[in-house]
Amino acid sequence: MDKNILSIDIGTSSVKISIVSIHNNSYEIKSQSKCYYDTQRIRANNLPPNYSQQNVKIIFEAIDNALKSIKFDGQIDSITVCGQMHSCVLWNHRLFDEPFDPQNLRFDMISDNYDWTDGRCNEEFLKTLPKPDSFADKVSSGFGCATLFWLKRFKPDYLNQFDRCGTIMDWFVCLLCRLNIVSISIHNAHAWAYLDPIKPGWNLDILKQAEFPVHLLPKPVESNVIVGQTQFQWHSIIKPGIPVYVAIGDLQAMMFLAFKDNPDAIVLNMSTAAQICRLLVDKDLTLKIPRKSQLPIQSYDYYPFKNNEYLLVAPSLNGGNVLQSFMGFIQSTVKCLTNNDLTRTEIWEKLFHQFPTEFSNNDQSDEENFISIKPTLFGERHDLNSVFTVNISGGKQPSLFNIINCLCFELIQNVFNMMPNVSETIQNNFKQKIQTKLICTGSVIANNPILQRSLLLVIRRILYENNENKNNNDMLLLSNLLQSSLIDIEYVDKCDADVGCFILTKGAMIRRMDVNRNLMLFINGRPLPASSSISFSAIQIRDRISGRQIPLRIMARRVG
Repeated sequence: MDKNILSIDIGTSSVKISIVSIHNNSYEIKSQSKCYYDTQRIRANNLPPNYSQQNVKIIFEAIDNALKSIKFDGQIDSITVCGQMHSCVLWNHRLFDEPFDPQNLRFDMISDNYDWTDGRCNEEFLKTLPKPDSFADKVSSGFGCATLFWLKRFKPDYLNQFDRCGTIMDWFVCLLCRLNIVSISIHNAHAWAYLDPIKPGWNLDILKQAEFPVHLLPKPVESNVIVGQTQFQWHSIIKPGIPVYVAIGDLQAMMFLAFKDNPDAIVLNMSTAAQICRLLVDKDLTLKIPRKSQLPIQSYDYYPFKNNEYLLVAPSLNGGNVLQSFMGFIQSTVKCLTNNDLTRTEIWEKLFHQFPTEFSNNDQSDEENFISIKPTLFGERHDLNSVFTVNISGGKQPSLFNIINCLCFELIQNVFNMMPNVSETIQNNFKQKIQTKLICTGSVIANNPILQRSLLLVIRRILYENNENKNNNDMLLLSNLLQSSLIDIEYVDKCDADVGCFILTKGAMIRRMDVNRNLMLFINGRPLPASSSISFSAIQIRDRISGRQIPLRIMARRVG
């Protein structure tokens, strides 16, 4: 029988919803909907420029509109949610006392969403925080625990009105299920800092000693656990009684989709931000993740993924958001000079159409050396003092095409610089005539020929600068990487986190197969029928009165 999953991705700039039907080991996307936030309304006003807070009411309205517009007549069997890993929302448990009414939800009992771009925790403040006991032993601004430390120190009265917190997705899951106890996945808890994903558990002793409000912290659970069931009817899609999984990280969800058939690939994702990712599999359980503070450079991280797998990630804060800001600058300039209103889409279309032929020719040399751009408009977590700069030399006057071409090139170069072993892998594979698979995800790069050309130029620079003999036959391959079988670049527009979210969750389900007819499975002394389907990580047995969790005993006994 087909199973239909409603999967929701609560992103930084939009909400994406997919309804996916599973049949055996295959799936089909039945319906999709996407709703962008109102950029003027979602940001809180009158805040310092380095603060970044999103209005939860606007996010909720986007979810409501996306649900309203999706087309599906069937029954939803489960719900999965993913989104902004570092985000932090606070609320009061009384928020869910009243019956759900999307028109009268008490948003005065909910804080703003402090998102991952928030920079209120400057370097001086971060130095005053205790060191986490985890391989992620450095805290960055925008991390949930850093935000809570800041609120505790500078806005204690404001903080005291709340008694619950989680990511924006955790809040939404609690809303769907009217949960009093907040659960957070290992993915998202790790992104908050002060969590050891190996145990797993919060660094409670460290936090208590630093007078952190530990009573607010959600409960960490594995990333494939059902935490509740929907409690109300919402449009025609959501009905009472639908199982809801704990929310997971959007990056892990997207990377699961990207690595599913290409575990050895290098993945470059460019959406609002940008990341380069690689998959690490600890097959024999001997992998020792180094401490962040002990890494030779501080620009990459290890993220928990699933089972004994980790993601090696270079997370740049600068991606499509920088290009969006530049388009906004062009918009305002055109408006000021001509009184014409152009949308950002129209500007991109004109750039693509008019982009000179020589700029799209991959035989061209790297960017003109008379202009250079440092594209870190939003800084970087490993370099809080990083700024956006433009340098023009030689008395030349750059054109708009020179600038946008250079900006795209430097955005790609910046994220490659953050993970040097990727460049080393490309160089070594090329020397040994081994193919390098590079998967590019996100619509920002999948639909942008200027960024795609920039990627080729960056790869060519990596290979050229490492080539010891500039006259050998390899240099012919470098003249046009598109013709080289050693560099396989795939652009994937549809590598959506909401789709990856449901696949990652589906992968956690274990069906008891009839492998040995002489075995019977017992749970807490009771035989389990051979036809049963269970998820071991989702089983929780609790005393109805005390709420205490009862130990789970699973035993296989040979019978017959």
